[in-house]
Amino acid sequence: MGSVAIIDDLRPMSKRILSLIALVLALVAGPAGASNLQVPADAPQLAHFGAAALLVIHIGGGAIGIVTGAVVFALRKGGALHRRLGQAFLAGMLPCYLVGAGVAPFLYEGQRVNVTAGILALYLVTTGWATARRRDFVAGGWEVAGLIYALTVVGLGLSFMTMARANGT
Repeated sequence: MGSVAIIDDLRPMSKRILSLIALVLALVAGPAGASNLQVPADAPQLAHFGAAALLVIHIGGGAIGIVTGAVVFALRKGGALHRRLGQAFLAGMLPCYLVGAGVAPFLYEGQRVNVTAGILALYLVTTGWATARRRDFVAGGWEVAGLIYALTVVGLGLSFMTMARANGT
């Protein structure tokens, strides 16, 4: 039995420890800040709370995604732990990308590319999840529409980068 098979057959206590590590990393991300997502000092408390909550969701979800994504690479594909960590990856990265793509258009400078990257990342995460759930592995209409969508997003991203270079932003 190789080391990959041993990791896939972790004891329940080890699984709890991995889950606890991911949770701690997500909570530690709470105090993180960003130079662009700032609320004026005289803004209502609710606005400050909302900005902080968006940062916690974005950074915490990303931390969960990084940890679970790194661990999943060491596991046997298709195993029970691989599937559970894949679900945790989706649960972390989906809100991370939603917040990132949703907030970026309202930030002050040079965020057009981040909007495009966030939308493309959302596409990759959701289609990856849908692919993992499929059993027939046949591309249909939704897959073709998704590919057209992804190529459109990439095209828009390239045009945004060209416009940014022309404007100096």
